[in-house]
Amino acid sequence: MKESLKFVLILALLAGFFLYVPFSDIKVVLEKVTLLPFVLSILVSLVSNYVTSIELWVLTRKQGISIPVSQLFLINLSVRFYSFFSPLSSIGALLRWQRLSGEGKAVEGLAAVTANRVFDIFVAIAVGLFWAITALNHEMVNIPVMVAYLVGILVLFW
Repeated sequence: MKESLKFVLILALLAGFFLYVPFSDIKVVLEKVTLLPFVLSILVSLVSNYVTSIELWVLTRKQGISIPVSQLFLINLSVRFYSFFSPLSSIGALLRWQRLSGEGKAVEGLAAVTANRVFDIFVAIAVGLFWAITALNHEMVNIPVMVAYLVGILVLFW
């Protein structure tokens, strides 16, 4: 029953997606895509997802939840799939929490997912700020300050 509901949900999401984004637009994009950058972007996305899984693994271990990184990687892939659909993008954290709290550690799972979400928001703001500053005016960019900014972000990540 659970698998058939999941299948129906996936079909409904895909139908909604193709109503929201016309297939002809997707076809035009796919015809113009260059294969090497496309494959590289998928590989970068997979590596990024794996790094995020390791980050979540560290946070869950601190909360006493033992889930292998490979399982977190699969959870993150499924969450990423559901996040492609605009109205459901906020459900990703709930899906992670639901999967992590299966061992009876709902509070600990919520703490790990919340910390993970805060970290993701921080990364988005920090990197976005970096690109916004560098895009404003190249003559105003102070290279040593930008290098110090990036080093500071890396230290905070550590």
